[in-house]
Parts: sequence; C-alpha cells; structure tokens
Amino acid sequence: MKTQKIKIGNTEYLAYLAITEEEKEIGLQEVEELEIEDGLQEGMLFIYDEPQHLDFWMKDTEIPLQIVFIGKDNIVISVKQGVPMSEDFISEDNTQYVFETIPEANINVGD
Repeated sequence: MKTQKIKIGNTEYLAYLAITEEEKEIGLQEVEELEIEDGLQEGMLFIYDEPQHLDFWMKDTEIPLQIVFIGKDNIVISVKQGVPMSEDFISEDNTQYVFETIPEANINVGD
C-alpha cells in the first residue's frame, strides 16, 4: 500500500493511502496498533474524487481511532472518536478526505 507524508495543523503524519474501493473497505481492520515510523505517527488517509456524505464504522476494527473529516479545501470539518468493534455509523457531509489515526492525536476543527 502506498504511503505519503501529510501535515495536519503543525504535525506531520505517515499516511497509508486508501484510494481503491477495496482499500477503503478494508481500512484499518485487523490492525493491532498504529506505530511511529521514521518519527511520524501512522494513520490512514481515505481519498475521494469529490466532496460527499460519508459513513464510517468500526466493525472489525480492534483499536480506537480518531476519525478526521476533511473538506475539498483541505480544512478539517470535524473530528470524531471511533470505538473498537462498534457498528454505529460515524458520518459527515461535504467530505473529500478522511484521516484515521490514534485517539490522542492533537487534530482540531479548522486545521
């Protein structure tokens, strides 16, 4: 899977890119922890062609996650917490990118 360094606020992350439908469907299922690689906290960046309503859930995901919804202007729209194994939807409108990382990440709306 491809990776890319991204910056949100004042922090750089190492993002695994979820571009294909299969990559998006699998997401971070079966990942037991997000590590620090080359000094950067790991996460996964889901990339969509255009802004849209998105529903995420944590079914089959064993670790807690911070789910960061980002608009087409690369500005954080909302930050929500994902509970392991939950089947509740975590949703947002007008989203073009979603970044999932550790719950302790210091990411805020407007970054």
